[in-house]
Amino acid sequence: MPKIPFDKLSGPILKSIKSHADSRGSFTKVYDSETSEITSDLPLSFSVSCNELAGTLRGLHFQITPHAEIKVISCLAGKIFDVVVDIRPTSPNFGNWASVELSSEDPRQLYIPHGFAHGFQTLMKESLVSYMIWGRFMPKASRRIKYNDKKLGILWPLPISKISDEDARASEFEIIAQEL
Repeated sequence: MPKIPFDKLSGPILKSIKSHADSRGSFTKVYDSETSEITSDLPLSFSVSCNELAGTLRGLHFQITPHAEIKVISCLAGKIFDVVVDIRPTSPNFGNWASVELSSEDPRQLYIPHGFAHGFQTLMKESLVSYMIWGRFMPKASRRIKYNDKKLGILWPLPISKISDEDARASEFEIIAQEL
């Protein structure tokens, strides 16, 4: 499947965030339920992924309905190549993927709604990634798509330096697609 631009996918939103800097450093409001268009009645959790090596790959992860999660991803230190895959069977973009670089130098957030698998590769050592996740982690609903699936054809920018055994053994997209 081809890579497509974010503006061709209905759902994910790439959003600039503002920081206030002074002599102490900076302060960034990552999420404000009163001003954000991203709201949900689902439980909210915050997580941080610390990645020592450039080339570390995490993904492609998602949870099946009715346990699908909403995610907002930010890169707090370093730089990442972030990927979403449209896994909505009724979408005209089913099986297509889009990518964006997120970095601490250009503070933006990537909103990922239900119906998308997500993964990233670190482009710099010591990359720090934050996740806001609406929904509970349910191991029985958790799924992984193989990062190097030939049908998807994701072009990861660096050789893989680290990957979990689970991600390396993930299922092919066509197998996962039968379950959706």
